Amino acid sequence: MPNTTNLDPNRHTDGQLRRDAAGYIVVQWTAFRGWVNTWTIIEDDQTERPEIFDTVEEAQAAIDTCLAEMQRERDSGEREPDSGDFEGDLRIEDIGAE
Repeated sequence: MPNTTNLDPNRHTDGQLRRDAAGYIVVQWTAFRGWVNTWTIIEDDQTERPEIFDTVEEAQAAIDTCLAEMQRERDSGEREPDSGDFEGDLRIEDIGAE
């Protein structure tokens, strides 16, 4: 079903991005929904919000940290050795771009 709202589905406030949001998000390719922002932060009150980075470099550093942690978990046996990375399935998007 197409998005018939006038809001971009990648700009969040209260679970939805704002039209005036600025920064960068990490999106992941999904088979059924295409590129989706799956990187979120759980606040102290347990609300979930998208993780928004100030710079491309900060977003890339978060991706690098995530992938390194996954490799560390594989190396230590916490994660299956053949569990794939999703490095090629991640990209950084500028949420301030129109």
